[in-house]
Amino acid sequence: MLTAKVERWGDYVGIQRLYHQPGNLWVSMSYGNTNYANEAWVAKLARQEESTGTHDDHEEVAISTYPNPTDDYVQIEIDNPAGGNYTVTLLDLSGKVIRTLYDGPANYPGKASINFSTHLLSSGHYIVQVKIDGKDAVAKEIVKL
Repeated sequence: MLTAKVERWGDYVGIQRLYHQPGNLWVSMSYGNTNYANEAWVAKLARQEESTGTHDDHEEVAISTYPNPTDDYVQIEIDNPAGGNYTVTLLDLSGKVIRTLYDGPANYPGKASINFSTHLLSSGHYIVQVKIDGKDAVAKEIVKL
């Protein structure tokens, strides 16, 4: 609390994730110190994913999309236990590529997460296709309102 003519209570906190680095985020906080001055803390937080297990080439990769249906954005979470290179492509229902959302290496084995805006898409149904190490892994339908 800052005490003066006007008292100010509370801390001000901001959190921003790094979209290109799932599991990483920046945190900032401001506060009043004992000398009635404003101070700030800034920190980068990162999750270290440790996973063990085996990977069967025939098992289906888990993918979740939300919110679905959407009119704003979609978040896609992909289970990538081996940490292989992956490609996420948005297709229309005829199979025509609308755009490639991501094509590159995983930062670490485990879950990968990407977001994309649906503002420029027409209302309708679309397919999110995921390939891991060049092999078809899974496809999931999303609905743009």
